[in-house]
Amino acid sequence: MAVLPQFTRGFVWTTLEVKCHAATEATRGRNIKAKEAELEANDGTNKVRINGEIAVLSTRTKAQHLADANQGHVIVTKAINALLTTLMLNKILQCVKRYLRREARKQLYMKVKNYLLHINHINHEEIPELPPNFNTAQSFSADEITDILLH
Repeated sequence: MAVLPQFTRGFVWTTLEVKCHAATEATRGRNIKAKEAELEANDGTNKVRINGEIAVLSTRTKAQHLADANQGHVIVTKAINALLTTLMLNKILQCVKRYLRREARKQLYMKVKNYLLHINHINHEEIPELPPNFNTAQSFSADEITDILLH
């Protein structure tokens, strides 16, 4: 997170900070609610320990949440994905897929193997990083790749 200011400036950095803060507060709230539920389910033997953990969770700073090995990277990933959703075109995934289906053609000088590598790179490494889902479920199937290569 400390490196990001040099790559993001102005509105982008402010938006990322706001998204990280909102995600941190949501994580803090979920953790406190989980501990309160644990306290209610407890028979009273661990009341002091659980109250202490709730107090510690309430006083954690944003930096401590982001440094947490279990939750910090999730918070930053969600914030960056929300930022990408904000900055990119609304239908960026549809635009990329339409381009690959209709306009992406092999150049005369390019070998078929290189063309296939370019298409696979876009399909497996770039499309999964696009909104709205940010996963591999939105990539092309093998049949669609074959159609792109043959037409």
